[in-house]
Amino acid sequence: IKPGLVATSINQTTKENISVFPNPADEKVNVSGNYELLEIYDVFGKVVHTETNNTKSIDLKNISNGNYIIHFFSKDNNISTRKISIIK
Repeated sequence: IKPGLVATSINQTTKENISVFPNPADEKVNVSGNYELLEIYDVFGKVVHTETNNTKSIDLKNISNGNYIIHFFSKDNNISTRKISIIK
């Protein structure tokens, strides 16, 4: 799968220890773990935010309240998925 595409089936990797907190979040969310790229998707499958360079704090101020899926892409193209809720 390539970044920007929404998969209906995902091979999640258990070796990628990625945590997202706090959840629910308001203005920012913290990430612990390593990744090359992350994409935040809304409930319609649209990418609403992208981060690279293993950013540890993600600014959510420009993202509306709601539920989102985050895909974390590793160097070897494994994908880890997390769900977050944004409540401001």
